[in-house]
Amino acid sequence: MTRWQFLIIIFLSYSIQLFGQIELFEKGNINSYVLEDLAGPGVTISNISLTGFKTQINAFSQSNTQLGFDSGLFICAGLAHICQTYSGDASAGNVNINQAASSNFVNNSSYDLLEQLANQSVRDPVAIEFDFVAQGDIIKLDYVFASEEYPEFNCTSAPDVMGIFIDGPGFDGFTNIATIPGTDIPVGVNTINDGNIGTEDGDIIFCQEPFGSTDYSDFFINNRNGPWLEFDGITKALSAEAQIIPCEKYRMVIAVADVSDHLYDSGVFLKAKSLRSNSLIVKAAHESNSGIMYEGCSVVELAFSLQNPLSVPYTIQTRLLGSATAGEDYFTDVPSSLVFEPGETRKTFIISSFEDFIDEGEEEIKIRYQLPECLLLDSISWTLKDDGILSTEQEIYFIEEATQAYQMQISANGIPGNYRWEPTEGVSDPSSNSPIITINEPRDYLVIFDNDECLDTLQIQFIDTPKELIYVPNIFSPNNDGQNDLIKISSDPSFEWQYEFTIVNRQGRTVFTTSGKLQGSLDTWDGFYQGQLAEQGVYIYSLVYWKNIFDKKTQFGDVFLMRKE
Repeated sequence: MTRWQFLIIIFLSYSIQLFGQIELFEKGNINSYVLEDLAGPGVTISNISLTGFKTQINAFSQSNTQLGFDSGLFICAGLAHICQTYSGDASAGNVNINQAASSNFVNNSSYDLLEQLANQSVRDPVAIEFDFVAQGDIIKLDYVFASEEYPEFNCTSAPDVMGIFIDGPGFDGFTNIATIPGTDIPVGVNTINDGNIGTEDGDIIFCQEPFGSTDYSDFFINNRNGPWLEFDGITKALSAEAQIIPCEKYRMVIAVADVSDHLYDSGVFLKAKSLRSNSLIVKAAHESNSGIMYEGCSVVELAFSLQNPLSVPYTIQTRLLGSATAGEDYFTDVPSSLVFEPGETRKTFIISSFEDFIDEGEEEIKIRYQLPECLLLDSISWTLKDDGILSTEQEIYFIEEATQAYQMQISANGIPGNYRWEPTEGVSDPSSNSPIITINEPRDYLVIFDNDECLDTLQIQFIDTPKELIYVPNIFSPNNDGQNDLIKISSDPSFEWQYEFTIVNRQGRTVFTTSGKLQGSLDTWDGFYQGQLAEQGVYIYSLVYWKNIFDKKTQFGDVFLMRKE
């Protein structure tokens, strides 16, 4: 092998590596390009069409170029594979060996949107058009504009033109959102460039308002000496962005065209899956409680919040769900179509519960809210209880013969109202939920709670029984509401017992048994048998307890399981 042969092999190997830096891919139809290479999160696309030729579009992947992203969709005012066939000479300047090849492609079609933007006729236009529905109130698309007109055709009378247009609710016809960040100036050769006047009939007048500018060179990348990418100049990665109405249908157009000639093509690189929307923006929240309501005793506030104010009315749909029945178990003024007026970000509604005096157990109030034409957004719910709202840690006390003071603490689960104790004897403050009871004899108290919405009562018992008797309640309701969910056996805490506790059903089958040490009170059966909540009804218990094995006591009784589902 001669030295020259060796150098040729090295050169060819190096050239292959150069060509491998950006790759173009053809696909079967325009739908594949848009749905696979452009559509991103939060956006649904339909009704896709193409103006121009499919040969003007390719998918691409790249590395080691000055593009700001690695893959996506490429559209060109010329044949895509020729627009981006790297010449092998990144410093060729205005002598682009692809110009002659590009001139073989002639598409004299007009395209109104680009002609309105350019204020003149266009050539070789290509445009992707589609409808989209977004879940958020912002739509974004990342792109790079690239052109062979850089730099010699900076500030000329007929620069190539591109646009990303959107039309729909809130827009007065198709509007170009491919603008220089922070301005409404369209992106193009005369607006983003290196700040110099072009050598091919360039004139500063075409880079002054309203035609263009030389002030935005920070967004320009000179690619004449940049590797692997054919275009002499490109913009930095930019983002086209617009505020929209969630779940409304819009039309988008992404287009580029030559102006004046078929040479010196321009193109747009679109970042893969960058057509995207922000997250869902409506949220409902409990305002006045934690999600628990009590039948006849609760009025709560529900708030819907919109993350950002909109300039047009915005409607969401609501639906009442759950096991509770609107109009019978509760009332709400939440409408089926909830409208946020322009600038409005918060709406509140009332939910009030009714007392129907029917034992229905726990029910659910659920409100689902949904954006028009969108998937289910979210829901919010409350547990509606028809048990009383009053509760206390201890309802039965074993009293001493001597006078003793007991500190009470009654809760209405945070609901404001008035308290009243009957009788008032021995009660330090009969209108308080936490009075001190001074007592030395058996007595039952009734705690009465009322406000403008509901009435509830709770019985507190002071029992004078032999100290060695263990108390077993005669009813419990295992419905997981925090009140009487288990059978709690209680004794005077000054005694310590060993015990065996057994419960049988009416057929004599043992459904629960336990044993151990008892001092004070102890939770026992939760009402479940063989993994299922036992049937409602009367159960028989036997309790054997002793201080020593030679002095056992036996106690029998029954307990009613009230089943609330």
